[in-house]
Amino acid sequence: MAALICLLLLLGLLPQAAFAAGNGTLTVYGRKNGVSFQLYRVAELTADGGYVLTGDFEGLPVRLPQDGDSARTWQSAARTLKDLAAERGIRPETSGTVSGGKVRFEGLEDGLYLVLGSPFREDGKTFTPIPVLVKVSGGGAAVYAKDEADDPDDPDDPDDPDDPDDPDDPDDPDDPDEPDEPDDPDIPDEPDDPDIPDEPDRPDDPDIPDDPGEPDKPDDPDEPRLPQTGQLWWPVWLLAGAGAVLLGAAGGKRSRGKGDE
Repeated sequence: MAALICLLLLLGLLPQAAFAAGNGTLTVYGRKNGVSFQLYRVAELTADGGYVLTGDFEGLPVRLPQDGDSARTWQSAARTLKDLAAERGIRPETSGTVSGGKVRFEGLEDGLYLVLGSPFREDGKTFTPIPVLVKVSGGGAAVYAKDEADDPDDPDDPDDPDDPDDPDDPDDPDDPDEPDEPDDPDIPDEPDDPDIPDEPDRPDDPDIPDDPGEPDKPDDPDEPRLPQTGQLWWPVWLLAGAGAVLLGAAGGKRSRGKGDE
């Protein structure tokens, strides 16, 4: 009878366990063996691909990043969730230790997980894995842990430039023993180049006189001169008159000869 009751109780718990467990896996790669990592399921996945806080993180004052946000936004949200988990004493869902350069978490539900690592010592310095948010959805996910050296002035957040606890480097005070170096004298403006006068107009070329040609060659007294054009007509008229006289004389003589016959 007792065995039957135990069996019924076991069967009643199995559906709840099967519902709570998932088939997701998350592998964290760490550079130092023996370092412990903790997982916190901080949000559920919504139907539209967003995230909503869940479990012990539900209602906390933090804005969850969305897919497509910058790496800086995701890093800032992870640091805020880490601080809230420490303040509220929220315990991780599971933890594991790096062996062979990695630690593997199995049986995870779909959701958004906060991955935190424990501090470790190396080369005389203390290093802490940087907190990171990882999405697990329908299978396996992986993340490579990065470490940062602890800041002795701000061990909770050594390298966050937005953290007000990071001390600002003080300005170097002026050395009272060293007088101020005089200012360099102002260099006078370089004078403008003088105006170059316009080139004077070139005078017009003087008119070139017409070529007078070669002078008339003087007459050679020994060389016979040809008559000029105006002097060639008077012999013609003279010869014509003489010819007419001869023709008239010849005609009269012929007429007398016929009369005598």
